[in-house]
This record gives sequence, structure tokens and C-alpha cells, in this order.
Amino acid sequence: MYFEWMNYLNIWLCIPSCLAIGVFFVHYFEIMEIETSPLGGLFSMMMAVWGTLYVCFWRRHCRGLMVLWDCGGNKNEAEHVRKEFQGELQFDPITDGMSRHFSSL
Repeated sequence: MYFEWMNYLNIWLCIPSCLAIGVFFVHYFEIMEIETSPLGGLFSMMMAVWGTLYVCFWRRHCRGLMVLWDCGGNKNEAEHVRKEFQGELQFDPITDGMSRHFSSL
């Protein structure tokens, strides 16, 4: 998962790097003065939007990988108690029903 995240981050970093190069050339060739240029603030706002979009799309990509790699598991599956364990049925106030409780000994 780590290497998939690194590859995904490297691809997404192309967007801000291209924008940063553009801002650098505008300031380097003195097309606009740094003190009066609105590009710094605009770049900061675009980076905030980029960061938010990156996180949203990474979560989406991660969910797709979990389905592809079959590692998500079904949360609706009930745990199966092993036959060797004989628990006592007791009332559970949280679920309002009977459940098996096992001694800690």
C-alpha cells in the first residue's frame, strides 16, 4: 500500500510543480514584481484546493484497491465462535439481547 501511495502522490505532484514553475518564471523574468504580484496568494489557495482534492481522490483510489486486492473484508460478517469454547448466555444491555460471555480464566 505504501508504494501505491508513493506512486499516486508522485503523479499528483505534477500539478503543483507545473504551477510553481510558472510562478517562478513570472517572478524570475520580472514580468510582475514580487511585492505586487497576486500569484503568491493565488498559488496558496490553489495548493489548499489541490490538497483537499488529493485526499478525496486518494481515499477513492484506496477503496478501489481494496476491492481489486480483495482485502477489505465484509463488515457484515458475523464472527464465528470456535466449537471448543462454551460460553454462558447472558443478557447484554448494549444490544438488548442475549450473547455469549467467556470467562477470563
